[in-house]
Amino acid sequence: MAVLTAAIKCSIATYDLNTRPVDDKLAFETIHSIPASTSGVIKATTFTNVRVATPSQLPADGSLPALVVAVRGSMKMIDWIVNANHETRDAHELFVANSSFP
Repeated sequence: MAVLTAAIKCSIATYDLNTRPVDDKLAFETIHSIPASTSGVIKATTFTNVRVATPSQLPADGSLPALVVAVRGSMKMIDWIVNANHETRDAHELFVANSSFP
């Protein structure tokens, strides 16, 4: 449930990139944000590290810490339900480490 709460708060924060998600039990660290383009081609996106505020409160399901990637889409709950993916995934494969570019 903690990762769902984090995802919702990060999603809402994409509507104003000057705000930061707030929660008494969670700590948010925005790593990077991309503003929306005026043409609508690029959607506002945030990359946020989320962890529990107090280490003794780790969720039993092991869902935190997590990297939440939130893309501005719709604020309607039905859209969140349709797009929901409750399975957490290891994201280390998304990042390239020790690479050299020509």
